Amino acid sequence: MYPSLRRPITSSSSRCAAATRPYARNRPSIADYDPQKVWPPRLRSAQETHYRSPPWTKQKLPRDLIEKIDEQRRKIQGGMKKRVPGLELLPDIAPQNEIDKAKRALNMDTQNNKAVSNRAQHLQRQREETAKTSKGDNRPRQPPSAESGGVPEPTDQYLQQAYGPPRPIATPKKILVIMDLNGTLLYRPNKKQPFTFQERPHAKRFLRYCIDTFAVAIWSSARPINVHKMVERLLAPDLRTRCVVIWGRDKFGLSAEDYDGRTQCYKRLTKIWANPAVIESHPEIDYGMTWDQTNTILVDDSKEKARSEPFNLLQIPEFSGVMNEPTDVLPQVHDYLNTLCHQSDISRYVRESPFVLNTNYQIYPQQQQN
Repeated sequence: MYPSLRRPITSSSSRCAAATRPYARNRPSIADYDPQKVWPPRLRSAQETHYRSPPWTKQKLPRDLIEKIDEQRRKIQGGMKKRVPGLELLPDIAPQNEIDKAKRALNMDTQNNKAVSNRAQHLQRQREETAKTSKGDNRPRQPPSAESGGVPEPTDQYLQQAYGPPRPIATPKKILVIMDLNGTLLYRPNKKQPFTFQERPHAKRFLRYCIDTFAVAIWSSARPINVHKMVERLLAPDLRTRCVVIWGRDKFGLSAEDYDGRTQCYKRLTKIWANPAVIESHPEIDYGMTWDQTNTILVDDSKEKARSEPFNLLQIPEFSGVMNEPTDVLPQVHDYLNTLCHQSDISRYVRESPFVLNTNYQIYPQQQQN
């Protein structure tokens, strides 16, 4: 009653197009395929046939043979998580010795991956957290330009004094302790949010003890406004006023380009020793005493930052805020600082007996309060 909506193909070009389309109704048989044509692709030999055979080759195979091949293929590749050379061929084509060789290679690779993953769990979590919160932090740091002072090296005079024999003293002396912030006392996931950070275990109690006992200066490579925001949350107002100085990125002598870029900062202790406020903080300034390598220690997680005075560094493991990090780092630093008070020259003692974290260290119950 109604006319047919499907028009018959009349032109020769339309008939050719319908015949050469991959899903045309009148699909040609396998015998009609021309290897020289771009489409359909030519039939590959058994050696060229990959794991997923073309649909037209499976249509010509008996069903029982297809099921047998699929069962053998699943048995060989069962449980494998990646392609192995030699196993993508059909089971009756791949030699058994090649299959066994590929299996052994996969097993060795799996065992090595397990060993590596156990050692790299901490770094992997740290990289994932960094990628989520602070993009671009995985870029390498660039050395400072010549305008910023370049890369410092210890002077001959410093090394000559540091390589002398250490000598203990009976009466403890007051020392200058220079504290780093990020990575040492706290972990800041997002550098754009200085108020959001995680304190290292015992950080506040450790700082309170240091300010009561030593002369404490805070020196961080973060911007000054971020440094003061972190210190406001970390220290009470009365403790902040008792710090000798609180320095940020503006005290490294960087050029404008290095200041805004991802530049490696170096904490030259000669710069802080020459500061008037630091000089006046020495308790025996009236007797001509001043701060120098014999009575100064830098607490930092980066060894590179103390390149100019390497034997005045108390290097501790970087704090990254994960759960499996040791919680007794600062109590051990507390004990090491008390030992330095009984040394005539800190640089000589640190050179011979640097700080090493004790894995069997125990904290008494009364010391576990924050």
